This record gives sequence, C-alpha cells and structure tokens, in this order.
Amino acid sequence: MKIVVSPAKSLDFETNVPTQRFTQADFLAQSERIQNTLKKKSAKSLSKLMTISESLGQLNYERNQAWHLPFDLKNARQA
Repeated sequence: MKIVVSPAKSLDFETNVPTQRFTQADFLAQSERIQNTLKKKSAKSLSKLMTISESLGQLNYERNQAWHLPFDLKNARQA
C-alpha cells in the first residue's frame, strides 16, 4: 500500500461545523497501525523521516500523539 499524506498547515477545532453529518474514513485499521508506529517516533525522527523542519516535526509529533479512534466532531473534522 502506498500512502500520500499532505498535512494541514492548521487545524481549526474552534469554529462550529456547518453540519453534524460525517463519514468514517476507509482503511481505519491500517491507519491505526501506521499511527501506532508513528507514535513511537520522536519529533526529531519524524522531521528526518518526512524531510520537514523541526518545528513541523514537533507539530506532527503532537498530532500523532493526539490521534485516536473513534473519530467524532470533538477530535476530527470533515475534509
């Protein structure tokens, strides 16, 4: 499986969403396996792995640590 990820520059959890309807992503089991691996990595190793700045590596580290199932309107947003 090949995955292309384009992280958001910012995630807005403050603004009310226009709808309460949402779907669950496909491949959640595979996503959880990947996240469990990423959660074990340091911010510095994520920066190197993703070829990104240390500040983005730190941001992605924090996002990885916060990632959990099930998704709902409190911990995830519609695309």
